[in-house]
Amino acid sequence: MIKEYETKLGSVKIDTERTIIFEYGIPGFEDLKQFVLLEPEDTYPIMWLASLEEKNVAFPVTFPQLIRNDYQFTLPQDLTEYLELDKT
Repeated sequence: MIKEYETKLGSVKIDTERTIIFEYGIPGFEDLKQFVLLEPEDTYPIMWLASLEEKNVAFPVTFPQLIRNDYQFTLPQDLTEYLELDKT
């Protein structure tokens, strides 16, 4: 279903299937749980993780390899299991 939202980047129409749910919120923003990743051409490769609940909240995000091409990380096993991630 397509819904219109007001975000820090203006009014956007979003397919609700693109909603990213943070069950426990984001540290410092625990009350906000619904976000969407916006990819405006004029700021790419910077994208925006925009709240669908508070229009003035949006976080810039990008690909870490653009800043440091050897970037790698390892998730702790308990977090991998919690997120139900499979390495295959």
